[in-house]
Amino acid sequence: VAQRSLGQAAAAKASFSHALRLRPGMTDAALALANLAGRGGANDEAARLAGEVLRANPNSAEAYVANARAVLAKGDARHGEDLLQDALKRNPASLPALAMLVKLYAREGRTKEVLGRISSVLSEQPRNPGLHFLLAVCYFDLKDLANSETSVKDAIRLDPKTRDAFTLLADIDYARGLADKAKSDLRTAIELNPRNVSNYLALGAWYARDGNWDEARKLWEQAHEVDPASPVAAGQLAFLYLEHGGDLNVALSLAQTAKRAIPDSAPAADTLGWAYYKLGSPGLAVAQLQQSVQKDPTNPVYLYHLGMAYGIEGNSQSAQRFLQEALQRTPNFIYAADARDALKKISSQRR
Repeated sequence: VAQRSLGQAAAAKASFSHALRLRPGMTDAALALANLAGRGGANDEAARLAGEVLRANPNSAEAYVANARAVLAKGDARHGEDLLQDALKRNPASLPALAMLVKLYAREGRTKEVLGRISSVLSEQPRNPGLHFLLAVCYFDLKDLANSETSVKDAIRLDPKTRDAFTLLADIDYARGLADKAKSDLRTAIELNPRNVSNYLALGAWYARDGNWDEARKLWEQAHEVDPASPVAAGQLAFLYLEHGGDLNVALSLAQTAKRAIPDSAPAADTLGWAYYKLGSPGLAVAQLQQSVQKDPTNPVYLYHLGMAYGIEGNSQSAQRFLQEALQRTPNFIYAADARDALKKISSQRR
């Protein structure tokens, strides 16, 4: 538990596993492992462990949540929703269950449903900062910035260290066009929760959008230092090294870390494939980039990367196909000029 609180996921997993070997029926250890497995992308393992906990304790709301996380990650929204409802029957104020329901319903345009549910629970627990925060998330999704700000400030007033509260406050300020204030909010979030990797990643992303790659690099390197096992931090840093200067071998290692942790992730496959491309291994690049395109066939960057990899592999027909598709889907995407140059080169080589 101490290792987990410090963000040492690999060490925590080893300790929980050892505890479970010593006492096979230790549901707390099994549940902790299920949560770690789910957050690391090992969804089948997470579901198996959560199932073991539920067989021993059918009323464990936490186990239903762990199972739901795994099921939702595998794309089964209806089963995942059922599991979350099972969790909330046992604990109506379960913050993890409500948070997942907020995300699920937001994707489906059902935010008002979960907002009503949270408001009802909040009327019984008015001093619960997590509930105020989730209410703020709902209002933000509904573009009600005033109520979102009021709710998130209520959460901060009750607990200044409410996870992601200042991150949401930054999103609100950014939506209002207050970019500098938004960045200041995220700096505050980092000071209050220095082990929360998502704040470093979010602030780095905003600097990246501004083209300030040096500042983005510093923040993403800090994120990786805080949690070397974080696949998102590793993937972001790898892509920055590949595109904006850095050791390509380090980038490859980071990309491999991300892919191992989240093998079903399209961004992880794309980053690893692009690392292989940069290092001159077209066969390995194509194999990874095919995965990213299969998982997200409308993403022009993934299509462009696959086309470029086919190009250096010598398969000009496939290269042309994917480069053209990238431009057809999004004519002005970030690498559009490079895609057009590559198509001109292919055309001239065929003459």
